[in-house]
Amino acid sequence: MGQVVDHHRWLGTLNFASLGRLHRVIRTKCPLSLEEAKRVVKQIVSDYNDRRLHSAIGYITPSDMLAGKQKEIHQKTAEANHGDAETRRKQTRQ
Repeated sequence: MGQVVDHHRWLGTLNFASLGRLHRVIRTKCPLSLEEAKRVVKQIVSDYNDRRLHSAIGYITPSDMLAGKQKEIHQKTAEANHGDAETRRKQTRQ
């Protein structure tokens, strides 16, 4: 099951850029009812917390950060990048 998000608290922490993005998405999707608007905002919050990588916290999702997965994710990324670099070096030496 997903995390419980206090939408009022979340909306209170938005900066102007995020608020502008939220407004553009809602306006683009043009919700026709309060229920649809709630669904759209819930989807935006989910995307922001569970899918979008945030540079300020090391290019992981806030959900992963909250779950304490940042070290594991950064280690896997470093290993993958190291392997890619080794492959490129071998290819250029041939």
